[in-house]
Amino acid sequence: MAIIYGILLGLLISILVGPVFLLLINTSIRYGFRAALVLEIGICASDIGYIVVAWLGLGRFMLDPTFQYWMGVFGGILILAYGISVLTSKKNPLEKEPEPMTASNAFGLIVKGFLLNSSNPSVIIFWFTTVSIAMKTYNGQTFDILAYFGSCIFTAFSIDLVKAYFAKKSREIINPKSYKWFRIVSGGLLLIVGTILLIKTLKYS
Repeated sequence: MAIIYGILLGLLISILVGPVFLLLINTSIRYGFRAALVLEIGICASDIGYIVVAWLGLGRFMLDPTFQYWMGVFGGILILAYGISVLTSKKNPLEKEPEPMTASNAFGLIVKGFLLNSSNPSVIIFWFTTVSIAMKTYNGQTFDILAYFGSCIFTAFSIDLVKAYFAKKSREIINPKSYKWFRIVSGGLLLIVGTILLIKTLKYS
């Protein structure tokens, strides 16, 4: 049952639309499926890190107001910066094939995915709460907890890759004008999310 519930949680995570989702889709369209795969590794590493931290009983540190404040500020600025870069980019990725993946590009994408996901306070609270519930539900049984979160991460990872694949395939059917509107909408949403995160962080600090 732990695996089934983990899959259901992974499905729930995969349907949420947030900064990480927009980053993943943009990356796949602009740089190709391999780039999105590498980015997703960084995102999953962030999720796994928070799960481990909460599981080891260090979740109180994650919920410390000072930690939450600085993560909120950093996350808001990071999302705003990415939104601005999306809006101001003059390159049209549909005009040529994605550039080959290099080691430096791969490392940069992993770091980008890790930081953007890690700096979102809602992600911290989500995993802390989820781990706490799982610990109580499975009475601290290591095998069940590993099965629960392992199936969750695997499911979310797999579905995100499916999204990235179809985003990459969309290069073949969308035109430059359509991509321009997608870029404006996604960049605008990132600016809104980043602004809201900063306002909430500064207002309730």
